[in-house]
Parts: sequence; structure tokens; C-alpha cells
Amino acid sequence: MVEEFLTNEQKEFIDNKPFGNAPQSFPQMFLNKNEKVIYEGRPSIASYIVRPIVVGLIYTIFFGLSVFFILAAVGAFVIGLIWLSFILLVALVLPLIFSILRWSRTYYALTDRRVTHTYGLFSRQSADIPVSKIMSVLMIQPLFERIFGYGTIVFTTAGAGGSMRLKNFYRTGAVVWRASKQPVQLKNYVQEVLDILQKAQKTQEFKEMSKAMKE
Repeated sequence: MVEEFLTNEQKEFIDNKPFGNAPQSFPQMFLNKNEKVIYEGRPSIASYIVRPIVVGLIYTIFFGLSVFFILAAVGAFVIGLIWLSFILLVALVLPLIFSILRWSRTYYALTDRRVTHTYGLFSRQSADIPVSKIMSVLMIQPLFERIFGYGTIVFTTAGAGGSMRLKNFYRTGAVVWRASKQPVQLKNYVQEVLDILQKAQKTQEFKEMSKAMKE
């Protein structure tokens, strides 16, 4: 176990988890035997509800209310009200419900073996990278995300390209934690933990190799 090669100071740092940790939130079915979860997170729900609300209100105001007032002006008030309700349902309510359901099925985790991300509403998808293969931890936080206090954490391997576009990271097999809360603190924490785990793994491998050579 890698934990055997950690100092008390390192264990204390790992246990001092940043804001956003959601204990017992990551589905146990995706964990391997004896795999220890260090950090479990959920994306900020704001990133899933702000867009459908804004887009839905725009469609409702410009299309729903416009047609409603036109129909009301010619005496078809009831038809106009039905039309407005339909636009409100299709453009705002249903997309908002769908986004909340997507959020409820999205989980992130850092374990003593890997970083992982599982998501999917109707079909389940999962991506992970072993701790030993993680080359860098990046943070992406556009202005809109800074306003709401969340950002994207990206874990890359040696095959990641130089582009900072999320599509490129997905293509290269990176693990992406979208809409992570307090991304600066989270990035610093996971980067430090990964450094600790990688050094502990090397120490473990060296001792096992030395033991095998003696035998």
C-alpha cells in the first residue's frame, strides 16, 4: 500500500481537504478493491442551470410573449396563453430539468491510484488516468466562470497537445473536472497530493525491486 510510505506530515496534508469535497458521493461501483478515495467532488450546479435559464428566458420573452400579445390583441387570449405556456415548457423548464439531472449524475474523484471522472444521464461514461501517468494539472477559468466561482481542472498525460481547448483535451484522453468549486485551491491541493503519491509509488517500487534482487 502506498500509504505505508507516507510521512505523518504528508498524511495530514492529504486529510486537510479543500472546499468542495463531497464525502461518499462518488459511486462505489467504479472503485477497485482496496482503492482509497482521497478527494470526491461534484461540479458547481450553477454551471448547469445558468445557461438553460438565460437561454430559456430569452426564447420565452422574444417568441412566447411576442406571439402572446399578438394573439391577445386579436381576441385569442386563451390560445396566446397556451402558446406562452408551451414555449416556457419547451425552452426553459424541460432544458433546466435535463441539466439538473445531468449534474446529479456527474462525479469526480482522486484516489490513491488514479484521477477519475464519471458522468452520463442515460448512458454512463467514465475516464481515468493512473497517478503515475499524470504529467500536468491545468486550470481553465474564463471570465464567466470566475464570476460564479468555479473553473475547470484538467489532468493530462504525455500525449496531450499544446491547445488549451477542452475538445482537444478530451481527444487526448485527459480527465476533465468541469465546473469545480474554488478551482485555484483545488488545483494546488491535487497537484501537491499527486506529487506526494508519485514519490511514494517510486519509493514503493524501489523497495520492492531491492527486495526481489536480494531474494
